[in-house]
Amino acid sequence: MVNDDTEISDVCSCQVYKLHVNNGIPIESWFDDPSDSALISLLPFLEKLVDVDDVRPVIAEKFGNKKD
Repeated sequence: MVNDDTEISDVCSCQVYKLHVNNGIPIESWFDDPSDSALISLLPFLEKLVDVDDVRPVIAEKFGNKKD
């Protein structure tokens, strides 16, 4: 279930991301690359987040970030 606070965006301010790394998922730039499949490769991980109440600890564990 997705709540009203959930947002998926492909626009990133790297400075903002660095302040809240556990609220975002790092992904290589896809700009001008029609063969990019980085987002597709994240689908299994994104599917695991569907039933999680708080994604931050899961993202921290997956990407080696400091837990909030």
